Amino acid sequence: TYKFIQAGKQKELYNLESDPKELNNIINQEPAISEKMSDLLASWLSRNPIPIDLDTKIDAKAREKLKSLGYIQ
Repeated sequence: TYKFIQAGKQKELYNLESDPKELNNIINQEPAISEKMSDLLASWLSRNPIPIDLDTKIDAKAREKLKSLGYIQ
């Protein structure tokens, strides 16, 4: 069983059977699995869009943090 995490441009993949504490990101060791899971996530998100409130005000510090994490440009 694998766990795939994508936050902005950062991606992580964990084998929960051999690494239940999620200490070893195996994204580079398992490119086929990570690509398949990334495609599945993209497909799911295209069918279930996340609503974004464009009127939300974000202070400069929070905006820079979100930008550094890849959430916004």
